[in-house]
Amino acid sequence: MGSHQSTIAKPTRSVIPPAQTHLKSSTTQGKTDLDSPSVSILQSPKSKTNSSKKYVLKAAHVNSLVAKTWNPNDPASWEPEMREYHELPNSDYMLPSDAQEQDRLELQHYIYRAAYQGDIICPAVKDLVKFPGYKLLDVGCAKGFWLKCIQKDNPKAKCYGVDISKTLVEQSSEQEEITLQFGNVLETLPCEWFL
Repeated sequence: MGSHQSTIAKPTRSVIPPAQTHLKSSTTQGKTDLDSPSVSILQSPKSKTNSSKKYVLKAAHVNSLVAKTWNPNDPASWEPEMREYHELPNSDYMLPSDAQEQDRLELQHYIYRAAYQGDIICPAVKDLVKFPGYKLLDVGCAKGFWLKCIQKDNPKAKCYGVDISKTLVEQSSEQEEITLQFGNVLETLPCEWFL
């Protein structure tokens, strides 16, 4: 019998391209694109069609979120009992709901968006949100990062979010396009909140 060798294929390129090679150096109202939201949509130099959109993480914003998410000088980074948690006593959700967790969730959202070159959304839902008046509910919305991106790409959709963390919902930036609500979908149906 011959010897059998197993090999592990190495990726030929990274999923998230290095930010420095894909950043534009445009200026808008005195700000560079490093100051704008952490994911930009860049057009491929070969084509100007929508199919050539590329979502790229912006290094400065990612670095600031990482620094806020893990700070060895902040006791809350390494002592879980110092973190703020949600207010629902019967919930099994174990992650914190403080500003540090918001930054981690925002960073995670933008990493996924860049890695998958768009929002992670079921194809059937992606087609439905394009129709006027269609309602979309995000359960566990945190500050509504995903909903804000969906609303921006599909302005006809009505976007709603619910989260068990009152802190995350309250600290979300006020936007008329999306509606966020504190609550537990296991106890009350969301349709009662958004009528």
